[in-house]
Amino acid sequence: MIAAQAKLVYHLNKYYNEKCQARKAAIAKTIREVCKVVSDVLKEVEVQEPRFISSLNEMDNRYEGLEVISPTEFEVVLYLNQMGVFNFVDDGSLPGCAVLKLSDGRKRSMSLWVEFITASGYLSARKIRSRFQTLVAQAVDKCSYRDVVKMVADTSEVKLRIRDRYVVQITPAFKCTGIWPRSAAHWPLPHIPWPGPNRVAEVKAEGFNLLSKECHSLAGKQSSAESDAWVLQFAEAENRLWGVQLCGRRLAAGCAVLKLSDGRKRSMSLWVEFITASGYLSARKIRSRFQTLVAQAVDKCSYRDVVKMVADTSEVKLRIRDRYVVQITPAFKCTGIWPRSAAHWPLPHIPWPGPNRVAEVKAEGFNLLSKECHSLAGKQSSAESDAWVLQFAEAENRLQMGGCRKKCLSILKTLRDRHLELPGQPLNNYHMKTLVSYECEKHPRESDWDESCLGDRLNGILLQLISCLQCRRCPHYFLPNLDLFQGKPHSALENAAKQTWRLAREILTNPKSLEKL
Repeated sequence: MIAAQAKLVYHLNKYYNEKCQARKAAIAKTIREVCKVVSDVLKEVEVQEPRFISSLNEMDNRYEGLEVISPTEFEVVLYLNQMGVFNFVDDGSLPGCAVLKLSDGRKRSMSLWVEFITASGYLSARKIRSRFQTLVAQAVDKCSYRDVVKMVADTSEVKLRIRDRYVVQITPAFKCTGIWPRSAAHWPLPHIPWPGPNRVAEVKAEGFNLLSKECHSLAGKQSSAESDAWVLQFAEAENRLWGVQLCGRRLAAGCAVLKLSDGRKRSMSLWVEFITASGYLSARKIRSRFQTLVAQAVDKCSYRDVVKMVADTSEVKLRIRDRYVVQITPAFKCTGIWPRSAAHWPLPHIPWPGPNRVAEVKAEGFNLLSKECHSLAGKQSSAESDAWVLQFAEAENRLQMGGCRKKCLSILKTLRDRHLELPGQPLNNYHMKTLVSYECEKHPRESDWDESCLGDRLNGILLQLISCLQCRRCPHYFLPNLDLFQGKPHSALENAAKQTWRLAREILTNPKSLEKL
């Protein structure tokens, strides 16, 4: 039986490597050709009607909103500007669909989509699709690929036939992140253990899309609300459920992007010259400009004889009196909100911290720093090269209040400065701070952090540090997919593990040695 199973696995792997990979390569080639044509058409649409801005952006070799129906049939979801003053109505009366209704007290004239709102106050999916179809038909006649692309007739959908081989449906849609529809409130089923609570939180944070397309479940429906309904789609949530990395939505761990709000013009922003053509506020551009300004300021300031800019880096670093190095990092403070990439925290099965402390920590929010990030090394897409680094300094400080936590961290920092400042710089103070947070989870009771327990906590953290160094991995506390040892030389980590073990053994066997350490 085992031999038969092994034989099946062998042939399945062979089939995957030979047939499936060949199919993926062929489709990837087709996608590039198709997206080139569709992007050109959408560019012409945007010239005619700025509300229909192309969202077909490539990231990590994927295109946002693109779905492969078959090797010759594709769908591109075009994400429209934000809904604004509409209420999402999902009462289950329209299976697989929902309606967008003008908020109470709002006038139609206050909406970006005024001419598509019905007399009953519904934002009509049908009217928007009809207008978009007209725009695309005009764009096809003007675009540079007009000889190879044609509109598909006899349908209310917006479909293009490219080179008489491929069919692409372009569907206007609204992206609804951070909310979950009432018609899907039953998921996940309580008696089924998959997926775990962390994955459920991630999936629901992805939200859903509202598509302007025909829906078979509405066939024969006559009321205005039903004919103007939007179709629910869960593409990002499903990809997240299966562990697929999402294009345009997921950057390297520990990073995020700032994108111009839908419907806003670049000229309306205080940071206009730092906004890319795709609408991203570029961390790299801001840092570059700041670096130039600081270099000029150094030459003019009263301390110009003792301060110099550090060369050969895109960071803004000053060397003072040839002894100290100071890095100045532009940043945005994001208080009162919590990033989706840290939505899993706190873990439901760990009692620390309590709900009050969690609320305080999340209220502190996070910072977005304009600095180099090791997890983005080698990334090429514009959104990623312009990404901002997530930092949780205030949240972490709030988390580590009380008991002997601060004292423990202070001792760890001192030991690092005196004994673990090693070639290759494998360890810094932030590694110590991170391990204190993990130790708090292992010992959640406040009594575990009395002064009398200081020695136990210190030894526990040092042993955990050795384990991390030997495994060559130290997960960020709030962003566990981010490895704080990424980019560190393996030899430096091995050397640090040996040195930390000597240190821990010395403290454990001879506490009096701290007088010399």
